[in-house]
Parts: sequence; structure tokens; C-alpha cells
Amino acid sequence: MENEKLTITWFEKTAHKITLAAVANEVVDEAQQELFDKVLRRFPADKIKHIDVRELKMPQPMVQILVQLENLNADELLYIYHKKVPVYLLSELKKRA
Repeated sequence: MENEKLTITWFEKTAHKITLAAVANEVVDEAQQELFDKVLRRFPADKIKHIDVRELKMPQPMVQILVQLENLNADELLYIYHKKVPVYLLSELKKRA
């Protein structure tokens, strides 16, 4: 898995909107991994929700992610296993902002 491409995407939720905080697409370098790890450390393990949408057919990944994001509390993090950057999700979140 060392040479496998990795996509890291995370979102910040405030009282009024959900925004894209960062995306690292391609091979993640040490600085990007460190930043991602820093974000993860802000949340205790019981406040990190994991979902895996890699095997779902379109548009189910986006649907499942939106449902989870709508129910996400401000003190929680949604950790998504996805096989690519969720481009359509990003545009949908912009519409909702």
C-alpha cells in the first residue's frame, strides 16, 4: 500500500454550514499526512464516525455522506473511506452553504 494513491478529504462543520477544509489527492507527502494526523488528534476516538462508501454504486456514496454530515455534531469528525475525491459532493455542499 505504500505506493497506492491516497485521497484525504475532510470537512469542518459550524453552526451554519459544512465546508471543505482540505483535500490531498495523489501520493500524500509527509507534511500533508502530519496535518491530517493533527486534525485527527483533535477528536477522541469515540467522536470519530467511520463510513466506507468505496463499494457503493453512484449516487449512494454522496447520499450516505450527506446523511452522515447532516447528523454530525460540531464535536465529531466523519472519516470516510472513498475511492476518489467526492467531486459531486463538493458541489452539493457549496449549494447548501
